[in-house]
Amino acid sequence: MLEGMAFVLGPGTKAATLKLLQRRLRVSEREAEEGFTDIVIGMDKKPYPSMEGLRNIQRLMKIRNPKLEKAKVEIWLTTRSYADSTKADSSIVSMHPME
Repeated sequence: MLEGMAFVLGPGTKAATLKLLQRRLRVSEREAEEGFTDIVIGMDKKPYPSMEGLRNIQRLMKIRNPKLEKAKVEIWLTTRSYADSTKADSSIVSMHPME
């Protein structure tokens, strides 16, 4: 899934993505273009949780399992993914080999 997202958002793949949308969804060129625009605008470029999001999950989950209150949310993220999340180029597009 991430590779597909990276392809759609990658440089130089718009034409291929539009053709794919037209063929698979059986839509016109205009509709494919509108869909592509919606995808680009709406797609989260960094599809991983923020620290705030993880803390919110912890808050909700500790209702069912009080032991989670003592869990350190920071270790839920791997060292690499957390380090990457702080970089400017950590978006999906940076993982696509066509760059």
